[in-house]
Amino acid sequence: MGLLDTLSPRIREAAKVLVRYADSMGYRPVVTSARRSASWQRNKWNECQARKKTRNPCPYPVARPGLSRHETGLAFDLVVTPMEALTPLGHLWERIGGRWGGRFGDPIHFDL
Repeated sequence: MGLLDTLSPRIREAAKVLVRYADSMGYRPVVTSARRSASWQRNKWNECQARKKTRNPCPYPVARPGLSRHETGLAFDLVVTPMEALTPLGHLWERIGGRWGGRFGDPIHFDL
């Protein structure tokens, strides 16, 4: 499953189950990010910090380098159609023991 294969074994299978479920519901899931290198996280952080001063800020939060669960392979970002379907998917993720970013302003973020 592409990007999900980069995740830690602690989260990988549960993430794949969630994505397969979203697909079975017709939500057309796309994993946009999973494990990130430290340099990728730093570059994304810097980009979003610079964009805060513009009229085009980053649409979702980006954790400070060294603090992102993406860097340890314990997080992935998921978009679906319609985006409102992230709420029931997030609640399902929480029921199986994960943490959903929709609780803190980042509805595409799923972690452990």
